[in-house]
Amino acid sequence: MTKKINGERATSENPSQNREMVSYFPTCEALTSALSLADKSLTGSRKVAIKASLLRHLITLALRSAPFDSETYIEQSPDIKKAVNKNEITNLKRHFEEMGYFEGRAAWLNDFDPQWYHSHYPDIRENFDQKDTAGLIAHYKTNGQRELRAPNEQSLPEVEKWIKILKG
Repeated sequence: MTKKINGERATSENPSQNREMVSYFPTCEALTSALSLADKSLTGSRKVAIKASLLRHLITLALRSAPFDSETYIEQSPDIKKAVNKNEITNLKRHFEEMGYFEGRAAWLNDFDPQWYHSHYPDIRENFDQKDTAGLIAHYKTNGQRELRAPNEQSLPEVEKWIKILKG
């Protein structure tokens, strides 16, 4: 069961998460058939070609369960703030899911730990002073995220999974 919270649907089990439930998702058989895949297990490192529109839609669906901080989104995107003030954007999360993510906008801060970041990456230790918190944060925002660097020790296992999938 879902209900509206601040104009967005949320699950009744945990409405504070404010995450929209997907009302439909095709079966694995339907997806693999549409992609002309004989092996429905989708395991291994074999590459599969899919239409960009399908990939974008799958990313959009995944983003519905991603953390979202409207203050961060507005703070890091002055043009979004202007659009909200003009009522051109009425649902920040939906804007992020459908457009902002694909424009490279940030919608959450990853609990960045500058001391851990500095100690974990040798090249960062070589180029930044441990006390240069502003420089470390700037590096992470401008380079580290794009380079798939973990922002903190807790996220390292998940980042490593992504690296394995994306670069493996």
